[in-house]
Order: sequence, then structure tokens, then C-alpha cells
Amino acid sequence: MANDARVRFTKMEIRKALLTLLRKKSIKQITVKEVCEIAQINRATFYKHYSDVYDLLDQIQNELYAIVVDTMKAKVDRELDNIVLEVLHVIYVNDELCKVLFSENGDKAFFRKILDVGEEPCVDDWRKKYPDKDTDTLRLLYIYIANGSISLINNWVNSGMKESPEAMGRKIGRISLNAVRSLE
Repeated sequence: MANDARVRFTKMEIRKALLTLLRKKSIKQITVKEVCEIAQINRATFYKHYSDVYDLLDQIQNELYAIVVDTMKAKVDRELDNIVLEVLHVIYVNDELCKVLFSENGDKAFFRKILDVGEEPCVDDWRKKYPDKDTDTLRLLYIYIANGSISLINNWVNSGMKESPEAMGRKIGRISLNAVRSLE
């Protein structure tokens, strides 16, 4: 057990080191040596867990992605505003990580991947409500709403998340609802 605790501690320190560096520069500019210096470990220890800094970032993002997907799948109600609210809660709870991921040095495609999880449930729901609309139109609407949501969430994160996830969710929900009403 002590071994597991040491491994968890080491991985936590490595991840914190990467996030510290990502606040200052892009992943392309970060070396394993820099991560090891900040985490106060040797390179062999780093390579026991990760192949390179990209692998480290991927593992961090994959863990957050899994949390979001699991949270969203647990929701019985698949309405768009509830999906967005669940994503906002995960971002809020993981604020330090998300601030880095949403920074200019973050991976912009990552949050698009998270919002894409909601595409099928939303399009399916809209298909039932608006049977006269073709699937391509519904997918375009989702893309429009998802990209707008990403921008609003990005602004929320980068301005310090001063509003609660619920307040931000209501704003995104109102804007999204107006877009959905365009189908009527």
C-alpha cells in the first residue's frame, strides 16, 4: 500500500509540474527535464509512468474526459442545458486544471471533444421534437450551439469563474434555447 501511495504522490507532483509549466508556455516548449526539475524527480521515474510530456498531458485530459462522460451518462435527463450544466460542474471542481487547459497554452480541441459527447443525445432529442427537420440541420445547430458554448465557457474560466456553474448554465441555456427555437 505504501508503494501505491508513493506512486500516486509522484504522479500528482509530475502533473502539478506540467500544469505549472503550461501556465507559462505551450506543451511544444516543455521538456521532460523541466517537468522533472519542478517535480523533483529523476527522468527514470518520469519514464516509468509516461513516455513524454504529450503522453502526460493526454493522460491528464483522458482522466478529466472520463469524469465528464461518466457524469453525463449518469444523468437520466439528456436535455442540452443539463448536459452543459454537468460539464460546467466538472470544470468548476477541476478549476486549476481547466484554467490551464483553457489558457492560450491549452488544447482547444479537448473541450470540443467533451462537448461532442452531447451531440448524439441532443440531435436524437431534437429529431423527436422536430421530425420535419433533417439530421444535417440538427447537427449544424448542435455545432453552432457547441461552439458558442465553448466560447462562453472559455470566457467564464479565464475570467475567474466568478459566477456559479448554475448561473453560467442558465445563460448558456437561454442562448441555446433561442437557437433551438429557430427550428420552429
